[in-house]
Amino acid sequence: MTTFVIFAEIKLKPDCLDAYIPLIKYDAEHALRDEPGCKLFHILLPEESSGDVVHLYEVYESEEDFKAHQQTPHFTHYFKETESLVEERIIQRLNGLE
Repeated sequence: MTTFVIFAEIKLKPDCLDAYIPLIKYDAEHALRDEPGCKLFHILLPEESSGDVVHLYEVYESEEDFKAHQQTPHFTHYFKETESLVEERIIQRLNGLE
């Protein structure tokens, strides 16, 4: 069985980490609580960081579950509210083996 995994590197604009963190936490909490296809959603900060990079590790049962996540109110809220905070999003789409 495989899962669908997103590993994202979010490069923030300078001094935007404090504004970004509550927004991504809101998205993660709702994804885990409200979406049966979302199995894991970790927000990761590098140990040695200048405070402008966040990594996201998200595991879904399928790619369709991830696509459904992108249509939820909490994701669209997160995406809209963080648009001005993010410099670049580097998204890797992966298959997880179980």
